[in-house]
Amino acid sequence: MLLERISEFLLPATSPATSNIVPQDGVVLPRAPRTPVFIGASLYPIDVFCDAQIRDLSADGLIALMGETEVDLAVGQALHVTIDEQYYHLGTVKWAQDRRFALDLPNADAIFGHDFGDGDGAADTGQHSPGMHIRYDASVRIVAGAPPIAATIRNLSSAGMLLDTTPGLMPGQHIVVKAQDMMPIYGRAEWTSGRSIGLKARQPISHMVPTHR
Repeated sequence: MLLERISEFLLPATSPATSNIVPQDGVVLPRAPRTPVFIGASLYPIDVFCDAQIRDLSADGLIALMGETEVDLAVGQALHVTIDEQYYHLGTVKWAQDRRFALDLPNADAIFGHDFGDGDGAADTGQHSPGMHIRYDASVRIVAGAPPIAATIRNLSSAGMLLDTTPGLMPGQHIVVKAQDMMPIYGRAEWTSGRSIGLKARQPISHMVPTHR
């Protein structure tokens, strides 16, 4: 689990902090224990959500999609793809035309559960992406926004994290956090103060797993 995996990054090595107490409407509530860490990360501010349909899957990690976005997609732009809104996979726009666009998504075959070595007769179907292709039909969600910014994770709990980063993000901002070899973590800024951000994760962080893909 992620909380076990980050132990190697502890600087210095410490035990998890004791539970904090937060008063709320006169009731004292425990807060999830937090582990002090010092981990470099990239933050991807998310401003656009759109649903898309995969139409083509390539053995070299290219997927062709159909969908509509509220912004024009640019070649080289970083996007995240999610199948279940738990795990977010980073891809790069390779081409975009009208409502169709393609992403370079590393290890797309593993992400979508297809083995191109199973001999199912896949054929090349597109001039933009050479290699072995198959027709594929699956619904995904695409999230996009501003270019990534550097950050440092300062503490971590099962519910969220404290980050230091460039000032300017506002409470309510949706963010994907990518750190080391971990699966990207999706959440929302609960509060901001100067360079600090309190991020609430959409899914319990202890349930996240390292990315091998």
